[in-house]
Order: sequence, then structure tokens, then C-alpha cells
Amino acid sequence: MFNNKNILILGPGKSTINIDFNKYDYIIIFNEMVDYLRNNIIPNNNNIILFANGTMLEDGIDRIERNSQYLYKVLYKIYYNINESKYNNIRSLLIPVERGWSKNELSEVPLGIFYVLKYFLQFSNINIYISNITFYKNGHYDDKINLNRIQPFNAHGGHNIMLQIEIFKQWVKKYKNIILLDDILKDLLNI
Repeated sequence: MFNNKNILILGPGKSTINIDFNKYDYIIIFNEMVDYLRNNIIPNNNNIILFANGTMLEDGIDRIERNSQYLYKVLYKIYYNINESKYNNIRSLLIPVERGWSKNELSEVPLGIFYVLKYFLQFSNINIYISNITFYKNGHYDDKINLNRIQPFNAHGGHNIMLQIEIFKQWVKKYKNIILLDDILKDLLNI
């Protein structure tokens, strides 16, 4: 389905980087970013894929439905039960994705970007460009960002941000011919 495609993974950060959305076959956004579609912050060209975590899938279903005309697909964590009737209006959009890593590899709850990367890395001849990922740095993304300003974040006992950054860096290094980062993210991660 996504072989030979250029993918943009777009985080919620505010960036001065000019992104040419036309260069990408698909644009991946996360959770509440679905509301950007109605405000035309992201071009509505029917190639938007939303990654919805459990909270968004459970509590934000109305927001997903309101914006469904702009979405190509919705990726969700495979272990959520989507058989409930509340998902009937978006069922055709849903694609289940596995954990970014197994519980045996790490007892940490992966950030959404790992689910997205794991899913798209299974396709051949794919290029992934990542921009505006913040790692929860107060929800902002600017030229002055650095690791010392990132606050550890544990949602639902889940995310150790500094550890996830280290794992993310390992993935970027491992897939260096597939994954490209914007300059601010490279600087943030010291890559």
C-alpha cells in the first residue's frame, strides 16, 4: 500500500522550517492535530493519516468523525477494541498498528512516533521525513530548543522521554537511509 512513497511525519511543534507538503505522498499527524485540518493549517489533499493513541480513540472519536472527510486513514494501537458501535462511522479508515517495540525489549510505553515508524518501515523503497516532533518539550518547537529544556514526562505511568529520545536516535541511525530529520530536530537530538 505504501511502497515507493514519500512520507512526512509531522509533529505538533511550531517551526520556522518551510515544508513543501506537495513533496509527500502522505502526511502523518498525531491525535489533537486532527483539528488542524478544519483550520487549513495542513493542506487538505486527501493524503492525511492520523495516528490516534488510546485517549484520542476513546475520548476524541467525535473529533475524528468531524474531520474524517480530510483523512485517508487512521492508525491506532492494535490492542484497542474497535468493535463498539461508536466506531461505525470511521471503521473503514482504521488500520491497526503494533507496539513500537515489544514488552520484552523494553517495559516502556512507546510514544506514537514509534508505532508510526514501525508501521511504515515495513514497506519497501520508502522515504520518511520527520519534522516538528517535540518530545513533549512544553508543546513548542523553536530554534533555541535543546535537550536540557525537555521535561521528563510520565503519562499514565508511561513515557520516560529521555529514554525514548535515546531509542529514537538509535532508530534514526539504524535507518539512516530511510529516515531524514529536519534541521531543528537534528540539533535538538545532537545528531
